[in-house]
Amino acid sequence: MDEAFGIPTAVIAALERGATVLTGNLRAAQTLRLSIDRRNRDLGLLSWAPPAVLSWDAWLAGLWHRLLLNGTADQMLLNRTQEESLWRAIITDDSVLAGRLTRPATESLARMSADAWNLLARHRGVARLAGSASNSDTEAFARW
Repeated sequence: MDEAFGIPTAVIAALERGATVLTGNLRAAQTLRLSIDRRNRDLGLLSWAPPAVLSWDAWLAGLWHRLLLNGTADQMLLNRTQEESLWRAIITDDSVLAGRLTRPATESLARMSADAWNLLARHRGVARLAGSASNSDTEAFARW
């Protein structure tokens, strides 16, 4: 590990070979890039290529955009705001809940629904959702 900057030597070696390093989130990617820039500056380098450090989400979005450009995919990925907007519309249009939710409650429910859907999809649970609805909350989510 590069003790002065807390960067594992394997990460530095991988970046020097031209590899892309993935992090769990945007903040971790920014922190690692900043640490590498400080290290390079302290080593006396006058210039260097920006380190190929990406968050998992940014890396996946890049792959998806390449699929779009290659013609392999034909649908756009939604950003967080677009996804929550769709969830708000779905929740607002639910005839069972019609008029029973305030706007702040709908906003909050849209965010929670987006997160829940992402977790379900990540763990391949979407197909089992309809059969597992056991209370009014899970029944509503399955309906949506």
